[in-house]
Amino acid sequence: MQGLKEKVIHKVEKLPENRVSEVLDFVDFISKREEAEAWEETQEILKNKKLMKSIRAAEKDLKTGKVYRWEDIKKYS
Repeated sequence: MQGLKEKVIHKVEKLPENRVSEVLDFVDFISKREEAEAWEETQEILKNKKLMKSIRAAEKDLKTGKVYRWEDIKKYS
């Protein structure tokens, strides 16, 4: 069974050149929308003071070696 990307490629290959251009425009539109959504999510995280404090604390713990391996944690749970 073909994956979705392969199906799209197969159908696009059958289109005339002017329609391929329209498909490309649509793909560009979707890509830009994805980027905008990702940027909005990033902004939401940056505005959340509690979350940012937690992230900074986690980064500090990583730098100072205050971390545990997941395998070790699983042993004790």
